[in-house]
Amino acid sequence: MNTSDAINNPSSLATRSANVSRERLQAEADRLFSIGWLIKRLMNELRSMMLPNESVSKHPMFFYSLRDNYERWFVWNMLHSHEKTLSKVREILLVLSTKDDMAQEVMDERKRAILLFVKMIASKRWDMLQDDDQSWRQYAKIAYSTMKSDTKTTSQFFDTVCYIAMLTEVLCGRAGDYYLDPSDADKLKLKAFLGGTQAPAFLVAKTPEVGLKQLLSGEWFSRLCRNADFDDDWCELLVDELLKSEHGEMIADEWKDRSQLMMALVVASLKDAGIFKKVLASSNLSVATEILTPYYPDPKELKKKASTFSNYMGKAKTCFFHDWVINYVRQFD
Repeated sequence: MNTSDAINNPSSLATRSANVSRERLQAEADRLFSIGWLIKRLMNELRSMMLPNESVSKHPMFFYSLRDNYERWFVWNMLHSHEKTLSKVREILLVLSTKDDMAQEVMDERKRAILLFVKMIASKRWDMLQDDDQSWRQYAKIAYSTMKSDTKTTSQFFDTVCYIAMLTEVLCGRAGDYYLDPSDADKLKLKAFLGGTQAPAFLVAKTPEVGLKQLLSGEWFSRLCRNADFDDDWCELLVDELLKSEHGEMIADEWKDRSQLMMALVVASLKDAGIFKKVLASSNLSVATEILTPYYPDPKELKKKASTFSNYMGKAKTCFFHDWVINYVRQFD
């Protein structure tokens, strides 16, 4: 498929959903806002737009074309905001480095920025961006159609997304790539992140409602699920109904000390209900690995975490809500 085909046929691009949820943006922020690949592609695109040996400032036609060319509009605004954000993040890190828990402060700052981001129309399709030369062009077309006549909204959108992306670079241990590397003392405060790992949000959720919905809204679920009708809305309804059932009170009580076990039991019960593709979900370990891979880039750590989650899944057949989940699925399948 060539680029023009992808742009004119949005359905040809693999997307998670028509509208990415706030919960998913928060839960998968490390992946969704790691856009170093995008910046590199846009830099290459900018070079191809210019005449040989010409700078942008000496090429007035470039600026004129921003008015009616969505690709140039996107390239220029994204790169311009990216450059502006560098100095802003440096200042933020200087302030946060004085805090006792710098890592948590940076995470909280990113969460606040994401809450602002989700209020913007163009955020709804953010997850369609992939590391290729097609998806960003399609996304640029969508963003352009919603913001081209509003310069204030345009500036706010690109500044916000670049700010989130830069905080994500810090949290994922790539601050040095942008000359944002913290001091040795700050590295100790950020050690949980500078190692390149971050516990999935669903594993530290305080309530089963939040944790289970975050868990089932992950990309792993859509990849493994054999029935497209079992989408995010269906998963949310499942969680709501399970927690309202006779088992809800016990799940909430168990969640206080054994939340990961409860999540693993839900996943395993869904697997036993037959909603996953057998070739991709051949074992508990394969499912656990699918779920946790985005969060643990270190193969050894991933293997350890997936093994633990898989062992918990193995307890599902004696779980107090196992049959309830299977019977619930059968109503729709």
